[in-house]
Amino acid sequence: MASASSLPTVSLPLTALYSGAVGVLFALLSLRTFLYRGSKGAKAYFGDQNIPAAPKLQSVVRAQGNLAEYYAAFFVLFAVLEFNKVIGSTVLNGLGICFFLARLSHAFYMFSPDSIPPIPFRAFGFVGSFAPIAVASLYNVVYGFQNKY
Repeated sequence: MASASSLPTVSLPLTALYSGAVGVLFALLSLRTFLYRGSKGAKAYFGDQNIPAAPKLQSVVRAQGNLAEYYAAFFVLFAVLEFNKVIGSTVLNGLGICFFLARLSHAFYMFSPDSIPPIPFRAFGFVGSFAPIAVASLYNVVYGFQNKY
């Protein structure tokens, strides 16, 4: 059995950077959800039916939940790309920046006042989240086929 000192080390600095940045955004959205649920207008610690603030509460909850739905899939794919050195750091940085800005855009859309048109923020939130996942998936599939055992 190999000793711990003889095991290879793995360094994924870009995964650390972007997952950390998105993690901070997720923590802030989670805190906002928690605080809003306990606010005077909501008082909805469990569920959200039959309260006056239900539409706003739904928006706050969905901003956090939507990020949670995309977060894990993207960063598993991203880490595999970085670990296997499938693509260069420029493309990885592009994917990470795009994903982070898209999630920020989506959160802004969910919290924006009605006077701001939501379409550009929501559209970029979706496309900017979906595209990096699709691109990372395709790169991983191609890599997998090229390096099958």
